[in-house]
Amino acid sequence: MGMLDCLDDGMNCGRAGELCGFGEPEYEPNTSVEHESYGNKVCSACVGVLIGMVLFLGSFALLGWNEQRTVYTTRSLEEGEENVAEASCDYVDQRMEGKLVHLACDLKNFRKFEVPGFEENLPSFEGVFLYSDEQMYQWTEHESCTTKSDKIGGGDTRVCKYTYSQAFAPRLIDSSQFHNPSGHQNPASFPRVLEENPIWAQQLRLGAYSLSMEQIKRFTSKEALTLTKGGNYTYSGSPPDTLNSDTTRVGGQGNTQLFTQREGSSTQTGDMIIRFFGSTARSASVLAELRGTSFEPWETAYKNYDIDILMEGKHSADDMFQTAKENNRALAWILRFVGWLVMFIGLQLIVGPLTVLPDIVPCIGPFLGDLIGCALCCVNFLISSALSLLTIAIAWLIFRPWIGIPLLIGALVLIGGAIFIRLYFKSVKKSKKNDANVPMYPV
Repeated sequence: MGMLDCLDDGMNCGRAGELCGFGEPEYEPNTSVEHESYGNKVCSACVGVLIGMVLFLGSFALLGWNEQRTVYTTRSLEEGEENVAEASCDYVDQRMEGKLVHLACDLKNFRKFEVPGFEENLPSFEGVFLYSDEQMYQWTEHESCTTKSDKIGGGDTRVCKYTYSQAFAPRLIDSSQFHNPSGHQNPASFPRVLEENPIWAQQLRLGAYSLSMEQIKRFTSKEALTLTKGGNYTYSGSPPDTLNSDTTRVGGQGNTQLFTQREGSSTQTGDMIIRFFGSTARSASVLAELRGTSFEPWETAYKNYDIDILMEGKHSADDMFQTAKENNRALAWILRFVGWLVMFIGLQLIVGPLTVLPDIVPCIGPFLGDLIGCALCCVNFLISSALSLLTIAIAWLIFRPWIGIPLLIGALVLIGGAIFIRLYFKSVKKSKKNDANVPMYPV
């Protein structure tokens, strides 16, 4: 169908322009459209080159530091295994002052927690910490965006569609920042049960020893507390401004939740669900230096690689050292992947302008840019993998030569093999070309 036919059929000029590759298409409500010119794309790509160089160079530092951290942490743990001494839970042995000690004891001096306003719902709980979880029923915005290259001009068009739904959320969502706040307003405030959340036991003890607040805050295990029905719950018809036994009712599976809305009524914007969590820890194990009746990090031969380990439950020293070594190995692999990823992203940003420049070519420009980008992505993947392996090998060559040397040889073999294959196929291609130029019959 030609343009004149479109116009004859009553189609508007904008629709005809869209079919012919120009003009502004029609968009659905709750949609935003942003145009980025070719010049801005090139400038952004050039800025990306600078960022990419920082990431590329920083990845070498990250990979090298991670290998040093891995080796020094392993050595410090091995040193700790050779020097650890068992301490008694019943009394403080002054002869172990300044030594690395291990003990696995029951916890004492739990705090008795009471929450003002909820005395009838929450019987006094004793433990390491008490935590409250509040969630409010609110409007949430969902953004779905697509970016397409313009057929003419080399720019990009970014189209975002916004949809809205309601759900419980643990924080206040600012509806004034929505694309379309009309009809999707959230409350201006978020009522909380505890001013300080969580609340911690201040004088917690491990057997005959006291724990520092830094150690106390390492406890994480928790469970939802069962609530008792009480108070004079009265439904006001709208979400309350303050939370207490009179403005909430007990419900949920196992009576572990408090609700502000009346049972059987529909949930309104601003309605709350509250749960209380208490720590489950009743014992703990420590590997640290004994100082008086408390603990400090035990200094090893490696600066900044001290030993100060606390685990919930009773564990032997061997199990604690083994767990620490496993965590160290897991972190090493995570940071190796992060280092490789940072290097790969850096290389992608460095070559970014090469994928943007072809966009200025009418019609086929975006296709050429995508094709070049795909090829460069594969090349950058191989380069970042080889350089990451080479960096790790060099780091191990410094810290553990008997492991670094095989890794370095492997990296060099990979790089050399890739170069050899490239040169081999290049020579084969050249040889075939020369053979094609040789006459079949004597002249």
